Amino acid sequence: ARLQEFPDFCSPGLFFWTAILSAAHCKTSNVVLLFYTTSEVYTNFGIVSNYYYDDWGNARHNHYVGTHYHQFSTIDHSHNIWIDDHSHYIYIPDHYHDVYIPDHVHDVYIPDHTHSVTIRDHSHSVTLRDHSHSVTIRDHTHSIEIPSHTHSVTIRDHTHSVTIPNHTHSISIPEHTHGIEQGIFTFGNPTRAYLYVNGTYRGELQADTETDITAYLLGSGGKINRGAWHSVEVRPNDKAYVTIDMMIQGFIQSRGGNTV
Repeated sequence: ARLQEFPDFCSPGLFFWTAILSAAHCKTSNVVLLFYTTSEVYTNFGIVSNYYYDDWGNARHNHYVGTHYHQFSTIDHSHNIWIDDHSHYIYIPDHYHDVYIPDHVHDVYIPDHTHSVTIRDHSHSVTLRDHSHSVTIRDHTHSIEIPSHTHSVTIRDHTHSVTIPNHTHSISIPEHTHGIEQGIFTFGNPTRAYLYVNGTYRGELQADTETDITAYLLGSGGKINRGAWHSVEVRPNDKAYVTIDMMIQGFIQSRGGNTV
């Protein structure tokens, strides 16, 4: 049955009717609502609701929404929302909801618009009681493949400073003797020797070599330095017995007033 028409409930041009159908012998109400702005745009849906008390006195209720269709159309608009400081206290007793929604579709068209929301300074307080987390990782392996590659390391010029304090080493050598084996022994197999004069390499020597080293003894003035020691070395490439025969030839000439 139609109970009442509300032509001025919302903005001009929006109307809705409501009808409540009920039976006196049960706790079930059928609600039918019809909203429309024009004859082409409307929403019609039916709700079946009932409530009852279970064996423990808890209130129960079920809802059934039948097959329906939604169509919305709005003009360009904006929303300004101001929320004052407030709080909500809600107590919900133990209950449950059974909802069945059949297959259906919704077509919603929302034009470009903006929403302005202002939230004053506030804070949230969260308390976590003492608790623990248990994580179990089963036996497993990891496989890693590293391809052939190189590492480049550059070490700049630097020095290391090592300080060794004064110390001694103690070595114990027990009493012993060295036996002397007398005789003449031949060993070594030299194949060449090298000549050094005053520490400078001057060439390679063969066995039974005769050479003149005068040029190697001359100083920067073209003369052999007087009052100095001169060294002549023969360095074989293996152990060897070396015999050197040196001949020195000198010339004396009178040069009035000059020292030779």
